[in-house]
Amino acid sequence: MAIIVDHVLKEQFLAFCRENLKTRGKDSCVLSGDMLGDKFKNAMADATAGPLLRNYCSQNGLIVGYTRANGAVTITKNPNFKNVVFNAIEEEPEFMTFGDGMKYFLPYCFNDILKIISAKQSHSVYIYGPTACGKSLLVKALAKELGRKVFLVSCNCELRNEDLMGGYGPCIDKTTGQNIVKFIPGIIEQAMREGLDENGNEVGEPAILYFDEFPAMPVVSIALNHFMESNQGGKRELILKEDGGRKVVSHSGLRIIATGNTNGRGNSSVKSMAYTAQANPIDFSLLRRFEFCFNMGYDKNMEKRVIESLVDEPDVCAKILQFRDGIRKALRENELTTPFGTSHLVSICQGYGLFGTIEQAIVNTFFCFLLEEERARYGNIANLCFGVHLEAYLAKNSANVDG
Repeated sequence: MAIIVDHVLKEQFLAFCRENLKTRGKDSCVLSGDMLGDKFKNAMADATAGPLLRNYCSQNGLIVGYTRANGAVTITKNPNFKNVVFNAIEEEPEFMTFGDGMKYFLPYCFNDILKIISAKQSHSVYIYGPTACGKSLLVKALAKELGRKVFLVSCNCELRNEDLMGGYGPCIDKTTGQNIVKFIPGIIEQAMREGLDENGNEVGEPAILYFDEFPAMPVVSIALNHFMESNQGGKRELILKEDGGRKVVSHSGLRIIATGNTNGRGNSSVKSMAYTAQANPIDFSLLRRFEFCFNMGYDKNMEKRVIESLVDEPDVCAKILQFRDGIRKALRENELTTPFGTSHLVSICQGYGLFGTIEQAIVNTFFCFLLEEERARYGNIANLCFGVHLEAYLAKNSANVDG
C-alpha cells in the first residue's frame, strides 16, 4: 500500500526527530528501527517516502541518515541552516535556496508535480511555457527536494541517436591502459542505472531524466516510444540494438520530465513564434506517452517577491514592476517581439545591485540583446518608469567602440 507523504506526515516526523535530540541533549543520536514506531519505520523503509522525509528534515536543520539493513536512523543537527523558508500564513514552501545562495520561489505547480513524481506509479511529466519563466529551475528544485540526481538531455537538431542510446567508441582499458573500442552507454542508460548495483538491485536513490527544450529534439526521438512506457513494476525497459539487443531495466523510481516552449504541437501563433524557434510538432505517438502536462507562465506575484528579495529599495522595486508591466503590455499588443521573462527581471535586479544605476543594469543585462527596431519602444517605457534614456546611455558608453 502506497504511503502518502503529505505536509502533516513530514511535520510529525520532523517533530519526532527534534524531540529525540532534545530528550537526549545531544547534537546527534541513533535510533533503532523499533524505536521509530510502525508508521515512521514503514515510511523510512519505503523507497519513495523515506527520501522525502529525510529531505524535509534536511531543509529544516536536521540531517537524517537511514541504514536499510537494520532500519536504524541517525539524526544530526545541521549547522548550515535550513534551505526552505515557509510562508507563515499558508504553511507552504515559499522559496528554496540553492547551494549558490540563489532563492527560487516555488511556482503554483511545484507541489502537484512533486506528488506525481513521488508516486509509486512511474509517471512522466511535460512542462511548457515561455522562455525564462523558470522551467529548468523547477526541475532543479524538484530534484533537490527528492535528493535525486538529474541527467540532462539538451535537445537540439544535432542530437544523435548515439547520444541517447550509446554507441561504440574508443576508451582506455582500466587494466591494461591500452586504447580499446567498446560500447559506451548513452545518457538514457546512465539515468536508468542510477541507484542500481551491478546486478540490477535497487540500492540507492533513482534519477530524474530531464529533456530540456524537448520540441527541438530531432526525429531520433521516435526511438523513445517503447522506453517511455513502464512495465507493471514501474520499471522502464530499453532494448539496445546498438549493443546486440541488450536489455536494460531501470530503477523503479526513475522519473522523466521534459520541458519546452510549446505544448508539443508546434508554433501555433505569432506569439509563440516570438518566444521560441521550436517550430516543429512532436510526433503525437511520443507526446501521448506523457501522462501529465503543466503550463507555466510568468507569475506576477512570484516575480514581485523575487524583486523584493534582491532590491531593498521599495521605490526602485515598484518602478521595476511598472517597467515589466509596460513591456508585457507592449508584447500583448504586438508592439514588441523580444520576450521579457522572469530571469530578465532577476538579471536587472542583480545588475542594479552590482552597478548601482538602473540604466546600466538594463543596458548590460537585456537592452543590448534587443533588435535595433525595438530599442526605441523599450527606451520609451524605461523613460516613463525611471526617467532614464537607455539609447543615449548606450551611445555614450559605446562612443569609442568600432563595429
